[in-house]
Amino acid sequence: MAALRMAGSWLQGSGWAETLVQIDIASPGTANSFLKAAHVTRTRRGHQITAATLNILQHKAYGKYTEDAQSDGHEPLEFGLADKITDASIILDESQLEYRSRLDLVWDCYLKSWSRKVTVRCNRGKGIRRRVTASGPLPSNWQNFLRNSDNKEELFSFLSEQVMQLVVKESKQLVVTDKKQVLTVPPRKDTANLAPFNHEEADTRMMVHAADALECGHRRILIRTVDTDVVILAVALANERSEILDELWLTFGTGKNRRYIEAHQIAKALGPEKSRALPVFHAITSCDTVSAFAGHSKKAAWATWNAFPEVTTAFLSLASTPSELPDGVLSTLERFIVLLYDRTSTCCDVNVLRKKLFSRKSRSLEHPPPTRAALEQHIRRAAY
Repeated sequence: MAALRMAGSWLQGSGWAETLVQIDIASPGTANSFLKAAHVTRTRRGHQITAATLNILQHKAYGKYTEDAQSDGHEPLEFGLADKITDASIILDESQLEYRSRLDLVWDCYLKSWSRKVTVRCNRGKGIRRRVTASGPLPSNWQNFLRNSDNKEELFSFLSEQVMQLVVKESKQLVVTDKKQVLTVPPRKDTANLAPFNHEEADTRMMVHAADALECGHRRILIRTVDTDVVILAVALANERSEILDELWLTFGTGKNRRYIEAHQIAKALGPEKSRALPVFHAITSCDTVSAFAGHSKKAAWATWNAFPEVTTAFLSLASTPSELPDGVLSTLERFIVLLYDRTSTCCDVNVLRKKLFSRKSRSLEHPPPTRAALEQHIRRAAY
């Protein structure tokens, strides 16, 4: 309620309430009550309608931008790629293909036999299994509904079927994942680059689709995501395919926190080696399936990398041969972790560092660095 009241204070005097009255969304009294969040459910719905309207206006503005760019002889951003259920709503409409030559929708794939994210999903709890049908009621508790992997898998398949029924112009292309397979409109004979695939996460599968788009002649790509992992992978892809890629953009975040990120410019600023090593750095310093070094943020790890650039070689070694962990690579990464915990340390052994930190009276004992054996397994999991 506090958030709704804060939003109401921001909108006070903006004409928002008057607009809701003019378009017959609410009566004058109800519209004004939204500003004070007098009724939580009604106020929330009022904001949802506003957000949906702004989304439509955004797409119309993009259409105007496209027309202006084409009339000026410039090529507008043309390829859209959406990930996961958070972005499903943006493509369930034929108009989304009006200003794009190709649109891909990529879902997560839930492996039945084995999954690296079993523990993560178990920690989320078990939701109630519900059938997904066109005539069925919407779940009253989406969070509980999405805890069940079978619910999400059936929902993704249902949405894929609905999307495939869209009317697509001859000059447009629609690509939608359906578990390990892909569905395309118009039908494509050669989908070997896209399916069958065993990518469990949409994060990595999106990069496969982006690479396929480049092979098909697209030079400007726009990816919509809310996941930092996708940003990291996009920077690495922009570096790897820099010869044939003009621009790789990401629409990152939601609502007022949404922003556009130029992955190609980030890759250019970092340079080839650091861009290629970035996914390994990200995995080692915590990702979906690898734990973090408690008390040490990504920002601290990044500062350590800048202070110890020699670790780049170790990251690149893991990127090229993830199944191997030579002693030299392990020693370099061990030194990196030592500096992460103590920038002034001269030792290269985390076990020695543990002893030194333990002996310091002013040092907290809650988050010591890992042992060398634990660090080795941590690195192998990150490389896997």
